[in-house]
Amino acid sequence: MAERKNLLLFLIADLLSDDRVFDAFLKQPEKVMAKYALGSAQRCALLSIDPERIAKTIADEVHDNIGRALSANYPVPEPRVTQFSPDKVGRVLLPKFEVSGEALMKGAVIVLLPAGQPGAEGITFPAAKVTGTFQNTVLTVTNMDLRNTPSGKYRVAVKNCQNATGIHAKKQLVIA
Repeated sequence: MAERKNLLLFLIADLLSDDRVFDAFLKQPEKVMAKYALGSAQRCALLSIDPERIAKTIADEVHDNIGRALSANYPVPEPRVTQFSPDKVGRVLLPKFEVSGEALMKGAVIVLLPAGQPGAEGITFPAAKVTGTFQNTVLTVTNMDLRNTPSGKYRVAVKNCQNATGIHAKKQLVIA
């Protein structure tokens, strides 16, 4: 957490995407806030549990730090899928399928879209488990049923919420 830059935004993001941070926060909020090096105004906003106050604090942080965020020297999370595994499977009940990336959120779904068929209906699988941080998230689907899925190549996408634009992987999944 050394790269957290003392922003409440990063703690909120990790609370939403990392079960370990969330669980630790529920047990010892002061300890977690200290690890993120939050100042007293940030702590007060978070502990107020007032969504408007928290949002205003985050908006102020973004406003005050936007120059760094737009600098090529500052690591800004960009929603993306960096990898998935396995990348070739049979038409089986797959025990585990993992998608890794940045800015993938708790509650996300993984969508398989037939390659070469724009506008085709995708097959959706909810992520059963989300681990990691906002900048390095792993979504896990358990018991991914591909038995009735036609063989072929599929684009792998993640939708962080309903009606969201899919975040697509660069490579394709092969179902043989």
